[in-house]
Amino acid sequence: MNTKLVIPGKEIARWNKLLEQDEVDFEKEGIDEDKVVARWTLVFDDDHWADLEVVSTQDSTLWCQMVWFDHGTEFACSDVCYELDGIWPCSGYENYDIEVVAGK
Repeated sequence: MNTKLVIPGKEIARWNKLLEQDEVDFEKEGIDEDKVVARWTLVFDDDHWADLEVVSTQDSTLWCQMVWFDHGTEFACSDVCYELDGIWPCSGYENYDIEVVAGK
């Protein structure tokens, strides 16, 4: 069973559009270089949580990842991706698989 992380549809659409671009005008988009530029957190019932992060590069591109934490310590990280919505499996810890969906 996947736990759902609901992100407003307009945010998903904006970030997915930027993630698929070969080059992003960071200044025009108000994005800092080489930083986590967006983050959404999903908290589980057992002191675990996961952060979905959009990361900027020094090459004017973006990528995203899911990072899982146990009591503040990172215990898993996804592969680099270029789309926010969908299933984010937590390798070896299927109880922490996350489905990112568009909300209002």
